[in-house]
Amino acid sequence: MKIKLKEKIHSYLVHLFHENNNDIENKIKVTKEGCLFYLCIDEDDMNIVRDLALKKMQEVGFDENYKLTNEGEMLEEIIDLFYI
Repeated sequence: MKIKLKEKIHSYLVHLFHENNNDIENKIKVTKEGCLFYLCIDEDDMNIVRDLALKKMQEVGFDENYKLTNEGEMLEEIIDLFYI
């Protein structure tokens, strides 16, 4: 599948991979056109990315009033983009 990401989301996703010592980044083909990134990724790897984002969402996605944080908004976008 081909996923389109804004630069900010792509940067966050790369950070998430590195934070989790996940080598999935090496499996994904990335191309850049202007300020957009396009990821070619298979369904199994999409599940892995979504699971990483869901785990991180539980840790930092909400404030003390259960409202989305800025980081939570980015994670929510990632979860939606990688939902099969």
